[in-house]
Amino acid sequence: MGKYFSGHTAQIIGTVSLKLLSYALLAVFIYGGSSILQKLLALNTSITYIGAWCIIITSKVSRLYKSGTI
Repeated sequence: MGKYFSGHTAQIIGTVSLKLLSYALLAVFIYGGSSILQKLLALNTSITYIGAWCIIITSKVSRLYKSGTI
């Protein structure tokens, strides 16, 4: 199938599909992170604990960005 579906058009379709998937996963990741932060804030948790979660989420997004996924 790789030989049959090769060429410039297939490359463009593949690139667009991969980018759309990456952005969809990023949206899910951000939604999940904001949901976690919202629940932590509702629990009157210490600011240190919330800060730690913010750092974890930021580092994960940073890794995705550096790897070229987003």
